[in-house]
Amino acid sequence: MCGISGFWLSQHNNSFNFEENLKRMNNSLQHRGPDNSDIWFNENFGIGLAHSRLSIIDLSDNGKQPIVSRSGRYVLTFNGEIYNHKKLRNEVNSYRQNPFGWRGTSDTETLIEYIETFGIRKALENSLGMFAFALWDKKSKKLTLVRDRFGEKPLYWGLLNNNLYNSMPMIIFASELPAIWTLKGITPTINNEAMNSYFTHGYVVQPLSIQKNISQLEPGGIVVISAKDDGYAPNKLPNEEKWWDIFLENKRANVNTELNPIDRIEKRLVDAIITQSSADVPICSFLSGGIDSSLITAILQKNSPKKISTFTIGFPTEKSSEIGFDESKYAGMIAKYLGTNHNTINLTSKDVSAIIPTITDSYSEPFSDSSQIPTLLISKIISDYGFKIAITGDGGDELFGGYNRHLYVPLMIKNLGFLPFKIRLLISKIINQLNSSNNLIKQEKLNKISEIIKNCDSIENAYSVLTKNRNNYFNLDLKKEYSYQFLNNYDYLTNTEKLIIKDLLFYLPNDILVKTDRASMAFGLETRIPFLDKNLVLDALNIPVSMKIRGTTGKLILKKILNRYIPNELHNRPKQGFTPPLSSWLSSSLKDWANDLINSDNLRSNEYLNYRLIKDDWNTYLSGKPGYLNNIWCVLIWQSWYNSWINNRTS
Repeated sequence: MCGISGFWLSQHNNSFNFEENLKRMNNSLQHRGPDNSDIWFNENFGIGLAHSRLSIIDLSDNGKQPIVSRSGRYVLTFNGEIYNHKKLRNEVNSYRQNPFGWRGTSDTETLIEYIETFGIRKALENSLGMFAFALWDKKSKKLTLVRDRFGEKPLYWGLLNNNLYNSMPMIIFASELPAIWTLKGITPTINNEAMNSYFTHGYVVQPLSIQKNISQLEPGGIVVISAKDDGYAPNKLPNEEKWWDIFLENKRANVNTELNPIDRIEKRLVDAIITQSSADVPICSFLSGGIDSSLITAILQKNSPKKISTFTIGFPTEKSSEIGFDESKYAGMIAKYLGTNHNTINLTSKDVSAIIPTITDSYSEPFSDSSQIPTLLISKIISDYGFKIAITGDGGDELFGGYNRHLYVPLMIKNLGFLPFKIRLLISKIINQLNSSNNLIKQEKLNKISEIIKNCDSIENAYSVLTKNRNNYFNLDLKKEYSYQFLNNYDYLTNTEKLIIKDLLFYLPNDILVKTDRASMAFGLETRIPFLDKNLVLDALNIPVSMKIRGTTGKLILKKILNRYIPNELHNRPKQGFTPPLSSWLSSSLKDWANDLINSDNLRSNEYLNYRLIKDDWNTYLSGKPGYLNNIWCVLIWQSWYNSWINNRTS
């Protein structure tokens, strides 16, 4: 896993220092690739590529990047892993006829030579992995930017005017925004539409980015940028295209009907875990104690010749009645049964006070999913233990009906959606006024249920409520839906199937994968996600919902597979989640930090935010009244991010 970056100037400029600027970009991404870094550039065409490396496969200098193909035609800077690269390498050998002069054993070398041999489209279609990369073609003078199928690895790109060089346009790309901001002549400028997206959802929805005129390449996206006649970058960007579309691919999927669905998914999962556990460095596993991580860990341990290490996180100093989601004791029981080297990381108020004020240093865009806190801490601890790879259970909920919305929202639509709006509004108001014993978390859930009932006339309206914060803090009228409305055209899907696909295409890449990538890579830790193996995903989408959900019980098929590895009594309990005791922290150890952010001058003077409403909500929250926790946290993260990335750079 690595950090990639680079630029392409639109014209010749004698005073532009290629080496200095590329090294500045590399240095800003050193956390993603702490092992070594290198650059490549050609001043004759204004192109420069940079790479910060986290050594995973082929630890020698033969694995260094940017890498030039054997013929000299292509230059590649690559972030990610190609899990089936040995198979691809054999195809290259067969086509070119042995012996082929490989320099090393890295998957990056395999990819660039596969592209040289078969072309980029075939290389993408046949590659299994997670990746984002930039490919420069010296012959055709084209720069190609690519992102993996599900958006596991990030890639920002766009066209900015460099103020230091007479507003010279330049195409810039990077794994994270700070690499772009390090370029001399580039000033951080907030995109109002992305800011609205953040306050609407709690994250910036792709393809937007918080930096004006910089986009995020979308999952399965590709953009091919051709030079002007002079060989330099164009002054206008081409449109992004899709090299992979889940609906088209699903229609072409070849499902093996010889195996029953349970055996088929287990085989796919075992194959994915074995493939993704291949590396030249030690591997460990996130083990929360839930269904997904327990199944991943069980299969990983069964197929490992020695004990694997597992890690979980707990909150021992908090009241169990307030959190209700500390699964560390269950994770410990499962680890003991499986015989892993288990490590429980207890998150205390002292840890929280130390890590939260610096949390936005790891997220170059505002991001307010509070489960980022334990994810950051566990990533740091795992890295401190000397691991470079952790296997996770992400993706299981999205594929197999693991969220409560998969269970209850279709029932609400079926039983209440046909009612006139006035009646649904009345039911909504009654639920909204229920008192949950001043438990802030439970009250927020009641408020959410109230909103869903009011909007349960369609799956699209209900999902919009599910993925939104309920605040009116943003003053500009930029309201826009970023959800996957095109699912309206897929009437053959059930409401549950639509929810699952919406989560796979919207919630997963914008929230879950952003959280995991930024938190883990902040400490040079690579996370791998077997549930997002392409073949497993396509098989899962072709399994009837009735095999995933029955009544109000989800992930039936995964539970049946897990029973083959772990006794039912060790995992058969309600879903809890990975959310920290945020309310307790904001009322105690983080209260002063939060007060300072709420009362800061730059928040008061922000013309786009309704400070009076924010202040009223904060005072209401401090008085112990429920219903404002997520809204307030969204503001606090915004302020913390603004101070880290904008205020400190412009003051």
